[in-house]
Amino acid sequence: MTKQSCVAFIYCPGVAPGGEPSFLLVSSRKHPGKWMLSKGGIKPGEDAKAAAEREANEEGGYKIGSGACKGHLMTLMDPDGTQSYAVQCLEVSSREGALDDETERVWREKDTRQRKWVDGWAALEAAVGGGQRREKIWGEMVAAAKTKI
Repeated sequence: MTKQSCVAFIYCPGVAPGGEPSFLLVSSRKHPGKWMLSKGGIKPGEDAKAAAEREANEEGGYKIGSGACKGHLMTLMDPDGTQSYAVQCLEVSSREGALDDETERVWREKDTRQRKWVDGWAALEAAVGGGQRREKIWGEMVAAAKTKI
């Protein structure tokens, strides 16, 4: 059976040099020193949008407001066929705007993760290591995002 997962592609448009977007990344718990987009399983009765918003909050401590979801970017299949990823584009108006004291206080994974913003597409591609197994799907996701964001 294929596990259904989501990816929260969180970005803030036009704030990086040259008008490019910035992207919110979280540190990997399994692979110290690696950075990634927030991702996780879709719970029973939850749609991919709600799952992406939940993961952004749980992993990145970022509260996503209404209207932030700009839609489904694509669905990717893990190379071994055991997991699918519904990639959701989540736009925020400010890199600091949703990081309030209350969100910080209830950030579930603040003791096991870090977060950072990277500026521009090249920085995103350089910062995130998909690992050999997922390198192809990472490249597909970034290429698709460049056409939508």
